[in-house]
Amino acid sequence: MSKRFGLLILLIFSGQCLFAQRYLSLSAGPGNTLAHHEEINAIKGNPFIMRLDYAAKLQGRAYHERLGNPLSGLSLTFIDHGDPSTGRSYALSTFLQPTIISGKRHALSGRMSVGAAYIEKPFDEARNPLQFAIGSHLNFFVETHLVYEAKLSERWGMHLQGGILHLSNAAARQPNAGLNILTASVGTTYQLSSEGKPALAFLNRKDLITETKTWQHFLDVSIGMKTVNRLGDSLYRAIGASYNAQYRYGVLSSLLVGLDVDYNEGYIAERAYLNIQRGEGNEVPFKEVRWAMLLGHEFHLNRVSLVMQMGRYIVLPFNAHSRYFQRYGLRYYPSDKLYVSATLRTHAAKADYMEWSIGYRLFKKSKATQN
Repeated sequence: MSKRFGLLILLIFSGQCLFAQRYLSLSAGPGNTLAHHEEINAIKGNPFIMRLDYAAKLQGRAYHERLGNPLSGLSLTFIDHGDPSTGRSYALSTFLQPTIISGKRHALSGRMSVGAAYIEKPFDEARNPLQFAIGSHLNFFVETHLVYEAKLSERWGMHLQGGILHLSNAAARQPNAGLNILTASVGTTYQLSSEGKPALAFLNRKDLITETKTWQHFLDVSIGMKTVNRLGDSLYRAIGASYNAQYRYGVLSSLLVGLDVDYNEGYIAERAYLNIQRGEGNEVPFKEVRWAMLLGHEFHLNRVSLVMQMGRYIVLPFNAHSRYFQRYGLRYYPSDKLYVSATLRTHAAKADYMEWSIGYRLFKKSKATQN
């Protein structure tokens, strides 16, 4: 599952453009592992991070101009975690870097990267028992940064960047506390060329018409798999469905409201196990089916979009259950009426499971169009 998602995300931002100026950059700097769980204290080291980026400036589409003709490309990241229980990590990711403020020789931008990472030393009960953050070699890699760039000459530049990166396997294997690392780095950039060729046109239709002031109504079904820490390495299925009403208010953005339901066999098995441990007469009742109201935002990049949603359970599944959940991920529209998504469902900082979904548009109402 993680491998398929890794291949998907490596296509996303790098295919969003008519490639123009191309760049190669190298950066390095220290990091600080955040102890967001008690278990992290045992493996908290002093990381060192290096990145090699290959990027292109995006141009030729309306949304490129609205993002300040951002950089997009592929990144190789090396992390020495500074701790023998974790070792080193190697990540391959794709990134988008929209411009916030720019001048003739200076620019400030934000950067988001998504990809896959290989961690040398995951948890092993016999050989690596202190590693409670990561339970598998293959993990998801997510990174957000603020980047300052200065142009030194026609082709050379330097940059400073700082932010946070996250490594976890989305509850595909336990333990999965994850690693959150604050990072700061300095680097140099070299412009390889001023012109290039289009790439991955199926992600970036030239003739795509964006309809604004439009309501679209989708029915979505999903499936996922997860493990439960108390129940070993067994995989449990989670199935769900949602009804989404999306209002496209701009070229880049849509708002969403909807209704969501899920049936999570891992959650049910864990609650049943805990009730057995409590003994007869001390069981805590719980709802097997979880219903929720949705509110969300979709950031559109032609055929691809970034999805962020928050759900509030209509009826609390049990008294100590979180009232809210979040959903983050990617969506691809192969046609106007169909999308496929890969999203992570979480309760605050705790991953629930990875969802793979397909949505079909039931109907739409529109008032205006815009290319």
